[in-house]
Amino acid sequence: KKGCFFIATEGASSARVSFVDYSFFVPTDSGGKEVTLVGTFKRQALDAAQAAHYAEDVGEPAPAGNDPVMEYAIVATSVIIPKG
Repeated sequence: KKGCFFIATEGASSARVSFVDYSFFVPTDSGGKEVTLVGTFKRQALDAAQAAHYAEDVGEPAPAGNDPVMEYAIVATSVIIPKG
């Protein structure tokens, strides 16, 4: 199984990680592992529809209201995940 994005966390901070041109994926059992990644980091505004879609993807309720939601995102060009 593979995933087309993951949420990277460091303490209380998090970023949605996607992959350049969907050219690779990560195993869905990668949760809890320390990863090394290279990519472009940005802070972006999500409209209500995007925020609702992303919340659904991770099993959370959609944010209330129509105000933009800010998120950190990384478009990765490579990800190293240790085996085991």
